[in-house]
Amino acid sequence: VKPEWPEGNDGIDFGTIKVNQQMVRNFSISNEGKYPITFDFLINNRKKRFYNEILKIEPMSGRVESGEKQEFTLSAQAKREVHFNNSSDIKLVVLEPETQDKQPALPIKMHFRSVFSKFAMLPNHGVDFGPLETGTDSEKQIEIENDGVFDFQYQIFEAGSDGVEPLQEVFDEKNAPNIEEGGELELGPFLITGIRGVVPAKGKKIIKVRFKAGEIREYNRSLEIDICQRDKLQFPRVLYELMGEGCSPGIVASNYASIFEEQSVLRRLDPLHPLTSNAFTIEEPERVFHFAPVVANGKNPSPKERFRISNPYKVPCNVSISVEIKGDEGGKGDEKKEPAFVVTPEALHIPPHEHRFATVQFNPQGLSTCTAVFTATVERGTHEPSKCLTFGLTGEGILPSISVEEPTERDSETSAVLLNFARMPLLKNDKNTKTKTIVLRNDMTVLATARFDMDDTTQFSFSGRGKLIDLNPGESVKLTVDYHPSEAGVHDVKIAMKILQNPFEMTAFRLLGECFEQDVTLEGLDMSESKGDELQFGDVVIGKTVVKTFKMANTSSLAHRFEWKEDDIPGQFKFIPRIGHLQPQESKEIRVSFMSEETSKLEDQKVSCTIKKIKYVEEDAKDGEEEKQNENKEGAAESAKKTVNWDDTMEADDPNFE
Repeated sequence: VKPEWPEGNDGIDFGTIKVNQQMVRNFSISNEGKYPITFDFLINNRKKRFYNEILKIEPMSGRVESGEKQEFTLSAQAKREVHFNNSSDIKLVVLEPETQDKQPALPIKMHFRSVFSKFAMLPNHGVDFGPLETGTDSEKQIEIENDGVFDFQYQIFEAGSDGVEPLQEVFDEKNAPNIEEGGELELGPFLITGIRGVVPAKGKKIIKVRFKAGEIREYNRSLEIDICQRDKLQFPRVLYELMGEGCSPGIVASNYASIFEEQSVLRRLDPLHPLTSNAFTIEEPERVFHFAPVVANGKNPSPKERFRISNPYKVPCNVSISVEIKGDEGGKGDEKKEPAFVVTPEALHIPPHEHRFATVQFNPQGLSTCTAVFTATVERGTHEPSKCLTFGLTGEGILPSISVEEPTERDSETSAVLLNFARMPLLKNDKNTKTKTIVLRNDMTVLATARFDMDDTTQFSFSGRGKLIDLNPGESVKLTVDYHPSEAGVHDVKIAMKILQNPFEMTAFRLLGECFEQDVTLEGLDMSESKGDELQFGDVVIGKTVVKTFKMANTSSLAHRFEWKEDDIPGQFKFIPRIGHLQPQESKEIRVSFMSEETSKLEDQKVSCTIKKIKYVEEDAKDGEEEKQNENKEGAAESAKKTVNWDDTMEADDPNFE
């Protein structure tokens, strides 16, 4: 028996075929012997069921006469993927019936492989366009890749739709029906282009998907992709999702704690307390950001405030920012005049879930209240609550000012603040000084700086002279003016207080003092601004004597006689000496003693002293006799032994003390 294999192969090669595709191969045997033969195909018992499912041999048995040829037809068709190579599980057994000669079995080597369509989707499970600004569209692609060895057909339709004719089980490239490749499918906002076609082996097909966001909402559509000759056990349905979201660009327009995170947010302003710091008020009907008063045309840097513009949405937004000045006081009516409010930048691009800052600078050009409207508008915004942020701006341009709290007296002639010092004698000691205070206060809401210009003088000293005095809002300062005359006469000095950055305010002070020159002065007494010279004993124990001393000095070139009036001296006091002479340029110590036998209280007891210029009649007259007579009564007789004459008709300039 001689086998004849097709195409010179040593067996039957079905090659690679598609699942469910039928492939037929033929071979034959020739009986070259003298006797007829019979044949029969034997299949391995363990694989008999397997081969019976995919292989059909005709005829399976029969008789071949001598010299004749027998044709065999093998038909293979698999319902799943099968692969066997050089398999010898099927054998042809040949027998000579007459001689009962059994020839060796002829193994039938077969090569067979059946495959499904192999495909891949990119993206794997769906296309997500993500958030998209309403009114705009976007396009993406779906790639169907053919990883198999055969071309396959595909078609795309909406999942769950009725009336869709499925593709044929086995796609025959040569005898395939003409299909209209391409086509479009519109599913709501999605437009799919290329819903039918053939994907060549090891090739790919591009399907375009366009999404147009119409409304503010989420969109979701399901597609089903029918792939011809796929493994329906593994892929019973090929579902594919299309997703997208329509979003309107917007900004935070009502969360004032976020917008004004760097400022104070108040319900309303307190009318009893002036505004000292920038703040935003949220009470209806107007929402206003208040700048604290600022020095108009000041040299200091203008205040700036940053407002947070936030994008809480999934799409970026472009924001136009403007400040519209209200009225002419903000510089609107004068092109040369700078506006009171300036915003930077005028446009912002804010990515999703991020924020940027807009800065407003307040620079008032005059003494007025400036108002404006801040507006941040979202380009192409369609959502009313988030497409625009609007609030008012207000600020006041003022000038610094300082008020004088003390003294309150004003000069009737010039209306200047008057510091009138009491008339005082010319003394040659450190106590020849009187002091008054000036109290200044800043009642404004901005820093004020005072500068003082004072007449050139040696009679007055001023603690603010040559200084710049800074006063914060609500702050006070106390300055001192000392009157220390070094010569007799009326002293009149001017002080001018000017406020920096306020050319319209100047406060004048008038310092008025008078100093007179005395022939006889008292030294060592307690000085009182209201009561003049005093001698204070304080609290004294009953029956105890306390002594205080002071000096009487004669600063003239003539002798003087003094006498403390006895009628003015209370009984508890004693002056020693009470009467005496003062030689030119001489000083005498006066001892005043106080002793009381009972409880008593003495206040403001005034004692007068008479001063007279005298001229001695005798040239060798010496002072001291009269005062010695008054030191003690026991020495009166001794003092009377010598008599001294003098002339007391001369008048003193200021003869009396009190």
